[in-house]
Amino acid sequence: MTKRLKNLIVGVVIGVILIAAGLITGIILINNANKNAPTYVSTAAELEKAVNDDIDKPIVLKDNIIINGDFTANKLFDLEMNNHNVTVDGKFTLKTEESGEMYLCDGKNSLFTREVIKAKQIEVDAVNATVVWNANVTLKDGYTADDFKITVSQHTFIFNGIILNEEGTQSPTAMTVAGGRVVVADNSDEGAASEGTIVVPNTANSVVIENHGANAVSVYAGTGVSVAGKVEVSVADEAEGVVISTPENNEIPTNIVIVSGTAESVNADGAEVTVGENATVTGTVTGNKVTNNGTVGEIVADEVVDNSFSEYKTAKKAEVEQYALDKGESNYSAQNWALIEGYVSAAKTAIDAAEDKAAVDSAVSSAKASIDEVITSAEEDAAALNAKKTEAKSALDKYVSEENYYSEEWAEITALIASGKDAIDAAESITAVDTAFTAAKAEID
Repeated sequence: MTKRLKNLIVGVVIGVILIAAGLITGIILINNANKNAPTYVSTAAELEKAVNDDIDKPIVLKDNIIINGDFTANKLFDLEMNNHNVTVDGKFTLKTEESGEMYLCDGKNSLFTREVIKAKQIEVDAVNATVVWNANVTLKDGYTADDFKITVSQHTFIFNGIILNEEGTQSPTAMTVAGGRVVVADNSDEGAASEGTIVVPNTANSVVIENHGANAVSVYAGTGVSVAGKVEVSVADEAEGVVISTPENNEIPTNIVIVSGTAESVNADGAEVTVGENATVTGTVTGNKVTNNGTVGEIVADEVVDNSFSEYKTAKKAEVEQYALDKGESNYSAQNWALIEGYVSAAKTAIDAAEDKAAVDSAVSSAKASIDEVITSAEEDAAALNAKKTEAKSALDKYVSEENYYSEEWAEITALIASGKDAIDAAESITAVDTAFTAAKAEID
């Protein structure tokens, strides 16, 4: 075999191999393309089949879909809503232990024209997944946080949509978070508000709430919770050992207000923390700046503003005491000054027992009113003088009887009695009253 023929055979073999490889590659690419091609759905049955089959493909809506009754997905899925809405005449449930990520709606439409998932209730229980929810939500009339429940364990639920009522107007966000990290997006640049309510039940575990909006989100904590952004926390009355903290390596500017209830501690290094007047932190409050309007055990911060309830009580007790002193002890009899001291003492006791500022203010107002009712020595003397005058004028009226005089004499006596009464009214002391009374009787005699 010549060298030329050998080279020709080798070339043919290589060509065949390349052609075969190309065919195989093409087949693989075609298979992969088919495998990853989206599943288009236009009915409730097609959607329910697509979200629960064994094929991991994006799902694309071809039409609005109405599901009669509840809807349940048992695996992660990506849903392109494609300018269509999903209405569930019941509860929308995603319940899976799969690991991974999924998204609902691509979020490309402007916020108030974005696709909507409408259901009476929504529950996302995807403990090992990160769920990005870009769609808007409409819940049943009168919905509460219990109607939108989230559990993502150590993972994340990102809510980039808003809640709309039937008329398409934004309603406050409300959800219950039983586990994981929940991110409330900032949609303010599209005219949306971020205020809302998030309930963390006492059975929750490792909850992190991140508010990226400009308005505060209210968190009702039945157990410990980590928060970032602008957040107002109310601790449930029955909750015990509640620790409020910021997430590890938090980079979001954070402002936390403890509105009410009793927390064990607040660990928010780098954040601004305010303890409200109806709130108590039994342990330490740690932050960059801490303003205390309630009751705290200890404050660790670069900047501290203490307007605590105990300080308020102290100031109000001093206010009542000073109010009494300003009346002047020398202006009262010993007996009446003792009354005033008793009112001050009672007010201090009531202030110490008060559970809020309203009760303190009530005790102060009551004490001041009681003190004002105590008459001064001058008022006592004036009252005694008036009583003496009334007594003297009454005695003068009874001093003589008309039946013992002729009519012309009685007219003269009546004039003398009137003159005597005028003299009594003009008297400026009890002694002067006695003098006027005696003089009137002498004139009559």
